[in-house]
Amino acid sequence: MNKLILTVGTVLTSLVMQAQTSATINGTFTGFNSTDTLQVYISGKPSIDLVEVGADGKFTINTEVEAATEALFFFMKNGTMDRSRSCAAVVSPGETIAMNIKSNAANQGGITVTFTGDDAAKPTYANQFYNLIQQSTDLSGDELLKTGSFAACMKQVDKLLEPIYTTLSQVKDQAFANQARQAIDSQKESAYFAYATTAQAQGTDMETDADFMTFVKAINPNDTLQMTRIQNYTTWYVAAHPDEFATQGGDAAQLKYLASYTKNPDVINKMVDSYMQAINLYSALGVSPSRPEFRELYEQILAVSTKEEHITFVKEQLAKMEDAAEGKPAVNFPLETTDGKTLEFTSMVGNGVVTYVDFWATWCGPCKREIPYLATLAEELKDNKQIRIISISIDEDHDAWRKMVANDKPAWEQYLIPDLNTSAAIKDYEINAIPRFMVFDKDGNLYKSSATRPSEASTKAMLEELAK
Repeated sequence: MNKLILTVGTVLTSLVMQAQTSATINGTFTGFNSTDTLQVYISGKPSIDLVEVGADGKFTINTEVEAATEALFFFMKNGTMDRSRSCAAVVSPGETIAMNIKSNAANQGGITVTFTGDDAAKPTYANQFYNLIQQSTDLSGDELLKTGSFAACMKQVDKLLEPIYTTLSQVKDQAFANQARQAIDSQKESAYFAYATTAQAQGTDMETDADFMTFVKAINPNDTLQMTRIQNYTTWYVAAHPDEFATQGGDAAQLKYLASYTKNPDVINKMVDSYMQAINLYSALGVSPSRPEFRELYEQILAVSTKEEHITFVKEQLAKMEDAAEGKPAVNFPLETTDGKTLEFTSMVGNGVVTYVDFWATWCGPCKREIPYLATLAEELKDNKQIRIISISIDEDHDAWRKMVANDKPAWEQYLIPDLNTSAAIKDYEINAIPRFMVFDKDGNLYKSSATRPSEASTKAMLEELAK
């Protein structure tokens, strides 16, 4: 989770707060393949949204934002993200930009993105930053280690970031530009620590490197304005002292060390804020925040955070782990059949049968794109009596669901959650992003909270193996 915490949202953060105002992107995609889908995540929004691209390659996005806000675009192919064709932009209150996306030649791959319109240097900067940080390996520890020394690494990083600083010099919105420069400076320091962490892993004791230690000693662990630097340092320190953290790893160990490194509780709370931001994004992607792997981090948050909202959230997730985590018996909730009959979910799982559950809705484009793959999966497994496939709709328009099921006549079981507001499925399994697929084992215990999609080749093999 560390990389996500340190990079998501660093392109920009909230700037001068304004009244919520509409922002617009008018896009043109040259070479868009109709079998692909384009999705966008507007920072701070609760979900990733489908972008409707016309036959002429044109699309329009209107969104309400309070300040300059990052927009991340993802191209999906057969349900899988194509990372070579992802990009970033910035949407600002009251501004309209034109976004032009072009598929590169087959031997080059990827896409080329350009912007025009209101203060176009802003989205240009965001995409440059995204390409360097998320798409390129130039600032990775392995690449920077090739420079030969920490001092040479610093010079190389300055060279790589120079074009982005140049773009920022053309931005009209000075409040944005100033905030963005802070983000770049933070990323610069992240690159320094990437070098140090990689060098340490390969046997170099960075605590004997005078240039590196001069840089480290300049950090003020009590200054909330140095959060990225502090986060990177704690990451490096934990990796460099494995014996000290032998019983605790990852984010939990870093948070534990931070509590001894700083005397300012606000620094700790801001560190936890970054974890919460990453967890919220995972949740938007359909990953439950009550997954067992978060337990160690949550317990450490309880030990060091003084922020009530952190404590409340963590206690809720730990409670859910006890009741609705992987390995736990299925949570019960009522379902409705197409002819209006009611039955209990727990009656449908277990009894020696593996159950693959699809949560979807008729209004969900990505859900409907999985239906042909789900149909193929159901057909291929129809003779395996130890595997059961069911679809559960979260449609509030019950008639729309019944009509679609009646027209399509799917060969696998179809059910509806009658009341989303009271359903334990929504509350305990946190069905806040669809499509969402879950697997229950032969004993009726939750096996996978966020399972692979039908369009992924590994899904069939996973179900067959579990059913043996």
